[in-house]
Amino acid sequence: MATKRFETTEDLNREDRAIAVFTSRYGYSSEKLGKWDLDFKIYSDDVFIGYAEVKGRNRLLSDDKDFPLANRKVKKMMACDGAKIIIWASLDGITYGQLDRLQGKFVRNGGRNPREGSCNDMEEMFYYNMETNNKVLTSIKYK
Repeated sequence: MATKRFETTEDLNREDRAIAVFTSRYGYSSEKLGKWDLDFKIYSDDVFIGYAEVKGRNRLLSDDKDFPLANRKVKKMMACDGAKIIIWASLDGITYGQLDRLQGKFVRNGGRNPREGSCNDMEEMFYYNMETNNKVLTSIKYK
């Protein structure tokens, strides 16, 4: 049985905008990966430098203080070579950082209210607080 995907066109557009803002800041380029993989490979001058995972946030940057990431994504990213960039795409901008530099709080059963057909809505999560990570998280407001 195939796993149901919940990403909408709006979610994917927000992901594309977020990676574009991130890569343009540093002169990087990106390559979209498959549906069940991390989101992007990142390149500098056509040389692979790492991976990026983009998480959508249905709130404003000013309202976002705790940034969630599923433990399964943490494990997957930490097993990869290169930089490990997590980007949270809020409604009005992005917040990003290098995963291996963040300090998070582990929650055994976190996430969102379960949706019918989803197996990943309630799972082991890490939450990264902006105040705790203010030296390693960067926010950029959309223009």
